[in-house]
Amino acid sequence: MEDIRTIEILPKGTILISGGGPVGLVLALVLAHHGQRSILIEQNIEATRYPKMHLVIARTMEIFRQLGIADELRSKGVAEDEPFTVRFSSGFGSAGSLSTWDLPSVEAFRQNISLNNDGTMPGEPWARIPSNIMEPWLREKCDVNPLIDTRYGWAVEGLVEYEDTVEVHVHDRASNIRKTIRSPYVVGCDGAWSAVRKGLGVELEGGPLHRAVALTHFKSKDLERLHRQGRFWHTFFPTDPTTNNGSVGGAIIAQDGKETWTVHDYLGSDYNADDVTAEKTVARVLGGMGSAYPISIDEVTATSIFTPTVALAETWSGNHQRVFLAGDACHQTIPSGGYGMNMGLADAWDLGWKLAATVQGWGGTHLLKTYEQERRPVAALMQHWSKVHMMKLMGLSTAVKLDPVVIESMDERGIALREEIDQYIQQNDDHNQSFGVEMGHRYESSLAVLNEQVDVEKAAPQFDSRNYIPTTFPGSRVPHVALSDGSAISDGFGKGFTMVAFLQKEAVAVGDQFQVPIALASFEEAARQHSIPLKSLCLMNETHAFRIWDACLVLVRPDGFSAWRSDSLDKVHNASQVLLQATGHTSPL
Repeated sequence: MEDIRTIEILPKGTILISGGGPVGLVLALVLAHHGQRSILIEQNIEATRYPKMHLVIARTMEIFRQLGIADELRSKGVAEDEPFTVRFSSGFGSAGSLSTWDLPSVEAFRQNISLNNDGTMPGEPWARIPSNIMEPWLREKCDVNPLIDTRYGWAVEGLVEYEDTVEVHVHDRASNIRKTIRSPYVVGCDGAWSAVRKGLGVELEGGPLHRAVALTHFKSKDLERLHRQGRFWHTFFPTDPTTNNGSVGGAIIAQDGKETWTVHDYLGSDYNADDVTAEKTVARVLGGMGSAYPISIDEVTATSIFTPTVALAETWSGNHQRVFLAGDACHQTIPSGGYGMNMGLADAWDLGWKLAATVQGWGGTHLLKTYEQERRPVAALMQHWSKVHMMKLMGLSTAVKLDPVVIESMDERGIALREEIDQYIQQNDDHNQSFGVEMGHRYESSLAVLNEQVDVEKAAPQFDSRNYIPTTFPGSRVPHVALSDGSAISDGFGKGFTMVAFLQKEAVAVGDQFQVPIALASFEEAARQHSIPLKSLCLMNETHAFRIWDACLVLVRPDGFSAWRSDSLDKVHNASQVLLQATGHTSPL
């Protein structure tokens, strides 16, 4: 019998988002931020109840700040004085930790940003917000936004991409009705098993790793035993080399610093799923290299076994640039470094403005092609460093001969072994301190407009995985800096493009106004001519910020990345060509 479906044709310019996890929800908010309507469909009626992911890195908090919701989101997370301490322990039954990474709390991180106003720091501290808190909150933000139509209980069953539209076959499970939705653009934010990706016929490059991980989410107020060695964010446990290949065998994560916890048990290849019970797993992992360390568990909220995967979709869009993938639908990685969800949220930040610009007419035909050109290399970079971080953890047993008896002894052998372990851990501490990976990558696409008179002499800095090196080289995230009034320079950016102009002697008073420098005036006129949203941010006598940005004029994209820069306020630039290339209308000059 022929499948007869009703057809829903979305209003002109309305974008269909498949997947209502954090990536899809943030994409809807980014589109609304740019004045663009969307419909978000999600097969699960309820938001996740499990704290699967919880680290929101500093760069992502910068994005939430630009959306105007960073402070509200932060209020949902752990207290600002909660430590981000990472411990290494031979077991909670032992006298103390083997080593620690004393990572800053939100409070301390914010103080570091204030004390180091040199462009190397992010504009926001990181945050810990478990996904079972963040996702319902994001749903609430989308549900009340007049530009977002949220539909829960809807699942994608297939799609067809045409040159000028996309037909998506959906199933409304609540009413058991199937229909087809026609939309000009569709974005698959529907996770690792993406129906949108499958509908495009796109394959994944890469695959699962060899070792499975058992997750146990639980609630416990047994802080006397859990904090026996001190408060922590993570505690990693090396294991007896005779029982688990001599590697780091597990970890416990403090999700909220109070009562919600997750234990990771890194299973061997020959594990028996029947032996993976919650209480037994928790006690064994917390015991580390020693005997089991039972605690009082109030509630086991979920258990699961998964195999970490490192994979990239071979392409991130359909043939006609009408369907796009974001988040786990196009890249998957291991948890080390906390890049996974944050990569997806950065995808949404990048794709959102480009979709809005295209639909609204000020984005050119090349603009959407740059989404994959810019974001896929970043995903590959973060996957690489996730594996580096994990291999450094797992490399402990290769660098140090672990011995469950010696490690607890108080003689010279025990002292020497513990010192050797501490030395290795301190020398390999970039797990959550690779700010160059998070903020120092550079987009290399046609949207980066090179100015030969500036960019040859002031070349892009060499990539440093550990440190973000401030630069306004085209394609780079522009540096955070606090201005003389204490405000962040990014707080003055517009929703579209922003031309940041540092005015010194060039500013000539005309009555109560300043004469607009000729270069800035030419860009303002070109923006009006081509209907490109452009805000001029004129900064008078901000010599400190000027020294860090190292350019008189910097054209900042809607996502906070540099598009073009100049050393002159007097020279008449070909403003139209710069703006048209930066918005995807033309190829490089």
